[in-house]
Parts: sequence; C-alpha cells; structure tokens
Amino acid sequence: MSASVVAVSAMGLRQSMAWLHTWVGLWFCWLLYAVFLTGTLAVFEEPVTHWMTPEHHASEPAVAGTRPGPVDRERRLTLGAGFLARNAPDASYWEIWPADRNQDNALFSYWLDAEGAHVATQLDPETGKPAVVEVDL
Repeated sequence: MSASVVAVSAMGLRQSMAWLHTWVGLWFCWLLYAVFLTGTLAVFEEPVTHWMTPEHHASEPAVAGTRPGPVDRERRLTLGAGFLARNAPDASYWEIWPADRNQDNALFSYWLDAEGAHVATQLDPETGKPAVVEVDL
C-alpha cells in the first residue's frame, strides 16, 4: 500500500471525508476553470483571431473606403417593406430587421411562405435587393 492510502485509512471518518472533500473540490474547480476558459475563448474567437492577424489590419482602411455609408433606419425599413410587398404579398408573417449584432447598417427580411416554412433574406441596405453574402468556410 502507498503511504497516502495508509495515512487516509489511519484517519477517522471525519478526517477522511474532509480529505476527500478537499481533493474532489480542487479537481472540480480545475475542471470548471477549464470549461469557463474554453467557453470564454469560444465567445471571443472572432475578435481574438482578428487581433492575431495583423496582415488584415493593413488592408482595413482600403476596404473601409469602398463600403457604402450608413443608410438611415427609416429608408432601410421602407426598402424592406417594399421587398416583402413584392416578393411575399400573401405571407401570413413579415419581419424586418434593420440591424444585427455585427453591423448597424444591415437589412434582413423574414417571412412565412405558403407552406409555413420560414424564409430569410439579407437585403442590400441601399437598394433593397437581395445582397450577395460572402460565406466563410
């Protein structure tokens, strides 16, 4: 037998439960720490990745000059309502989102089609036409 097993078995019930509580608690704390750390890294993955790729920082000013300026919210809502009136006039449900969590100059439309399926479209905030969306794979 190892020395720690002999030492634990020589203790009384109360001391052995205190020893067990201490070590199980420490292992559980480290497990929770690992879970919270990986969860935090998952939440902040995009900003950390951006921070770790300085080559993107050099190209950002050039790209920023090609992006259109912000379109006011009322105009975006009008464009979204016009798109839905043309493309889903008989839908039982419309929803227009003039912003999302990543950008304030966005336009999204949602509706239920004739079969009751949920349909979503990202629209160009300047023209109200379906936008070409770049997908990161």
